[in-house]
Amino acid sequence: MQNTIAVALITSISTLTGGALTGLVAVWVNRMQLNSARFSADLDRVEQRMSRHRELRRDSYIEFLGHWGKVEDLLVTLWRQPSPPAEMVASLRDYRDYSEAENAIYEWRDAMNLVVLEGPEEVGILALEIYVQEAGYLAKVAETLRANHGSEQSIGQIDRNARNGQNSARYLGRGKFINAATKAVGGDLPSEVTRTQV
Repeated sequence: MQNTIAVALITSISTLTGGALTGLVAVWVNRMQLNSARFSADLDRVEQRMSRHRELRRDSYIEFLGHWGKVEDLLVTLWRQPSPPAEMVASLRDYRDYSEAENAIYEWRDAMNLVVLEGPEEVGILALEIYVQEAGYLAKVAETLRANHGSEQSIGQIDRNARNGQNSARYLGRGKFINAATKAVGGDLPSEVTRTQV
């Protein structure tokens, strides 16, 4: 009988120990699964936030480039036209082509500020430099208009150096801006980054 009690006691202790170990392993596995799910959810939220930020950056860059194109077209129009008579140059804001270019510069400022806010710093600085440069060329056009009113030559013919400088600076600036913007939105990365790479 004592053997039977000993066997029963050993069996019950083994059963209880096995149950306890199984329970501990189940709790540990469950905790690992919960931690993994939490980590995965956190990673998804981070990826969504990063994706949304890239979209906002991309949209601000596209808006900036669109305004720049408009300003560029208006400045090219001004460079190609002969200087108007003195009465039109007295108040350049009354000169339609000039006032359109000036208004486009002011509208473009909001797009430039958005790029500066969205960043990164390199792209924001480039946007600011480009904006100031183009505004400077508009001021150069105004100076040339005032100094040469009534001329039959186009403003670009009168001040070829300024016009050519603007064209070169614009070409170089556009390339730098597009390269920096592409890098900032992840355009130089593979189209899909796996979780193991993050």
